[in-house]
Amino acid sequence: MGLDIRHVKPCTRDEASEVLDYFVFEEINANQAFFQKFLHLLTEIEGEEAPVLFFSELGYQRKGMRRRFFEVFENDKLYFDKQDVMKAYEFVEGDSNYALEEVQFNFRKHFVENFIEGESVVFASW
Repeated sequence: MGLDIRHVKPCTRDEASEVLDYFVFEEINANQAFFQKFLHLLTEIEGEEAPVLFFSELGYQRKGMRRRFFEVFENDKLYFDKQDVMKAYEFVEGDSNYALEEVQFNFRKHFVENFIEGESVVFASW
């Protein structure tokens, strides 16, 4: 099972990284309270029926979580609270390629320490 965890924040198309990633209307509409302040950043793009909201990446982790993570967190669900990020940190684990301490350090640096309340979004895909 593959796991990708991303920490992002909404931005303009110009601020988005080389890979232009975005939230689609369904994701924005399902989380209106959070996205309300970013509506001015909505952008029309070819191939999408409704405007999208680009995001820039603040953190990325491939794998490195214990099995319990998959029971507590939902696939592709958006998380907006630092409390959720701290909960995810509890499931960080090392493997044959990376020691636990290294994975913990990277997760703290790219997810916990740079989390911006009211702007950051974290989600995992598997």
